[in-house]
Amino acid sequence: MTPVETLLREGRKKNLIFCITSGRSGSKLLTELLRVFPTMSSHHEPDPNFSLVIRSVLVNPEMTTNFWVNHKLPAILEHQQPHYVETSHLAGKGFISALLHLNIVPTLVMLRRPPRDVAKSLYGYAAIPGRSIDGLMHLLSPADLGVMPLPHWTSLHDYQICFWYCLEMERRQRVYAQWVERLGKASHEIHMKDLLDYHKFYDFSKRLGVVEGVSEVDIQAHHARICSQNQNPREKFQPIDFDVEQMEQEVLQLIANYEPLLWHDVQAWYQNHHAS
Repeated sequence: MTPVETLLREGRKKNLIFCITSGRSGSKLLTELLRVFPTMSSHHEPDPNFSLVIRSVLVNPEMTTNFWVNHKLPAILEHQQPHYVETSHLAGKGFISALLHLNIVPTLVMLRRPPRDVAKSLYGYAAIPGRSIDGLMHLLSPADLGVMPLPHWTSLHDYQICFWYCLEMERRQRVYAQWVERLGKASHEIHMKDLLDYHKFYDFSKRLGVVEGVSEVDIQAHHARICSQNQNPREKFQPIDFDVEQMEQEVLQLIANYEPLLWHDVQAWYQNHHAS
């Protein structure tokens, strides 16, 4: 057996958990909450970081396999716990498909926050897909390969690009869930605000299969302590002084020919979640 074959065999033994999310959605909070479980190695954006190669991978997807085999998987396997979770939103930007190609099927967490809320947050921090430095380093843009088309995007407002990006990540959550479920693994959805509810977080952790080796009293105490802290503080500096509803409707019209049911599905999920 070659070293690469050994690496892949060991990778298949470990329960790899990755987060498909937009960012600005509680991913750092989720990392800290999951660290209470002794059988889990929980990380947010560890080295080797997906961000180091995301632009190269989006231009040349074949590079993704090299990154997994030569960098990411060896680093992951240094952790002895049977469960490994990485909550960074970057995994959903071209890396999961290459992992599946290596016949390693991860468990996926679909961490969700309403697109408008995320778009406002991104715009407020000037993280604009395809335009700002932060946006280029961490976010998908309409110019990238394999994304939902957005006609005439270069003439659109920065907020509209942020809103499109949030819809693209909602689309990817739907697609990636179908991929892993067809291959026999689970995907687990959770709303950002539910991370702050101990009972919903505990139920979510049970579905992940990681509630072992620690008492519920300790889990609840850890949850209370982590939720009392702001895990990702930033200072907004761009005011929103425009009609977001009108801008969003323009984006929805532009994508309707490509994803006619996407907005319907997105609205239905958040409405059903609110009702529950």
